[in-house]
Amino acid sequence: YQNALIAKVVHKGFNFDLNGSHIFSNGKEVNNRFGRFQAGIQYKFKWFTVGGKDIFEDNRFFNSVTDSLQTLSYQWNDAKVYLKSPDNWKNKYSIFYQRRDDWLPGDNKLKYSSVGESFGLTGELAKNPKSIFKSTVTYRRLVVRDTLLSNNRPDNTLVIRLEYNLKLFKGALTSSTFYEVGSGLESRKEFIYVEVPTGQGAYSWIDQNDNGVKELNEYVQAVYQDTARYIRVFTPTNDFTKVYTTQFNEVLNLNPRAVWGGKTGFKKFVSRFSNQLVYRIDRKTQRDNLLEAFDPFFSTVSDSTLVTLTSSLRNTFFFNRSSSRVGADYTYSQNNSKVYLANGFETRSNTYHKIKVRWNLAKILTLNTVGEYGWKAAVSDFFSTNQFNIRYYEIEPQLVIQPGVKWRLRAKFKYTDKLNSVADARRTEQAILRDAGIDGKYNILQRGSINATFNFISISYDGSTGNTVEFELLEGLRAGLNYTWSAFFQMRIGKNMQVNLQYSGRQSEDSRSVHTGTVQVRAFF
Repeated sequence: YQNALIAKVVHKGFNFDLNGSHIFSNGKEVNNRFGRFQAGIQYKFKWFTVGGKDIFEDNRFFNSVTDSLQTLSYQWNDAKVYLKSPDNWKNKYSIFYQRRDDWLPGDNKLKYSSVGESFGLTGELAKNPKSIFKSTVTYRRLVVRDTLLSNNRPDNTLVIRLEYNLKLFKGALTSSTFYEVGSGLESRKEFIYVEVPTGQGAYSWIDQNDNGVKELNEYVQAVYQDTARYIRVFTPTNDFTKVYTTQFNEVLNLNPRAVWGGKTGFKKFVSRFSNQLVYRIDRKTQRDNLLEAFDPFFSTVSDSTLVTLTSSLRNTFFFNRSSSRVGADYTYSQNNSKVYLANGFETRSNTYHKIKVRWNLAKILTLNTVGEYGWKAAVSDFFSTNQFNIRYYEIEPQLVIQPGVKWRLRAKFKYTDKLNSVADARRTEQAILRDAGIDGKYNILQRGSINATFNFISISYDGSTGNTVEFELLEGLRAGLNYTWSAFFQMRIGKNMQVNLQYSGRQSEDSRSVHTGTVQVRAFF
């Protein structure tokens, strides 16, 4: 059965809310008792508002036979008091203090396990809608009262968050900036691979030493759906280290067309160009120098004080981005990652330059060409066989025929040259891939579409086989002649039903064909 209590009082600048419920349920094996209460009080003055709120939750599970308290039981109380600016102000501020107390089961009762306190200050400057600045400073202190009950560790955490959005010259220049720094504890991570239904995973297994044992260094990123049978699951350990955290995101767009699109002469020419810069970094380091620890532009994976890292830099320079006749763009991209594992560090990096050119030769005929040159590297402290340093370049011309909205036909040829340098063995491994393919799409008006592809891939390879490096260089295929094909059918049935049929296959030289099919039905309400 359930008891509920709801109350609300509003009088001029005074607000009071109370909401509570208590539930009892009896089962065959477990008796449950749930309680949740929430109260808030607030008073508005001319220049500020003061208030407080409290949330209490009590969840207890008892064995109906022994009447013992189950391990899933818990209780907590979260209280907060604050002072803030009136809601109708453009520029806002707030100051708060928050405390959370937790109880966990022990000796057949709930015992006081930990307490966390937070102090914070927030501010927002939004009077000018073209220039908005937000900031938050929070300090949190966690005290563990009973180490036998709580897996948490005592910690003091400081987080400073800044956000800034800028829009100038009618949108010709826009910027979005996010910066957050803090301190805390980071645990070493262990990981395992868990088998899932075929096609629902992200990793494949390669038995590199032919012993039939699934070892951690034998899993690779899946390329084809029929081999995607495993997912990677991280689990934290009890080994903690003090770290300083930095998160920084910047998106900068330059679009002269917003102000000079209707001009002539030199300004009209400049308006054909645009640029987009995206930079993101999430880093945890042990550097004692705070200026270096919170530097948002430092992302060298070889730094010994770096614990974890995920960073990406992508800049794209466009010419005639919105033109339907001729256009081109140049992209520079740099991605780095570093993971703090129980058996050492694992780092990856990928840097490349890419050029795309499109040219509408006729109303129904378009020529697209893509060229890319870059480097890929992977380093593992524990799995040395998974290390590689690949330099590659590729070029891919495409010819697209599209006479209308009903169907499209595309023919392509892709040439890729990859060279892996193994420094310790003083040798190289090279793969050359030649990929000729054709694909088509047919649209059924207001009903669905049909897609089909076929690729002929010839691979020359000089290097070791049966390992993750070969898998990376050959993209999951084998040296010699390879064929891949696929078909996708999507149909709308009535107003609320959609059916998707997908089939794919591949065959490598001296191996049997692999066929994969999926059926998916969606209902829209």
